[in-house]
Amino acid sequence: MLVHVKTPHTEIEIKGEISDRLMKALQSDYGKNIEVSDNDILIDPTETAWFKETKTQMTPGDCLRIDRENAGWSQTELGSRISSFSRQYVSDLENGRKNISLKVAKKLADIFDRSVERYV
Repeated sequence: MLVHVKTPHTEIEIKGEISDRLMKALQSDYGKNIEVSDNDILIDPTETAWFKETKTQMTPGDCLRIDRENAGWSQTELGSRISSFSRQYVSDLENGRKNISLKVAKKLADIFDRSVERYV
């Protein structure tokens, strides 16, 4: 259940189960300015058209950059985790100036707990 309270200067959003006591308190304070929604729809973002279109435009280097940045690592740090690769070599992989070999793709898959196909 999702409850929205909207007044000129107040917005409250409560997600999850809402007790009767809390609902009565909100109604007491805000009257008819409350919106209650029971029809929350959860979708798998990987099934959206936007995701599918974006995914087709991503290169293995893009995936590598995203995974590295999500891990909070510099290119130098990732290079040392792979196999003493230089920062420049990692940059070349990310920018498509060098192809990611199957051997390196397997190491990346292990490091980031992803599928090998993501990097080839």
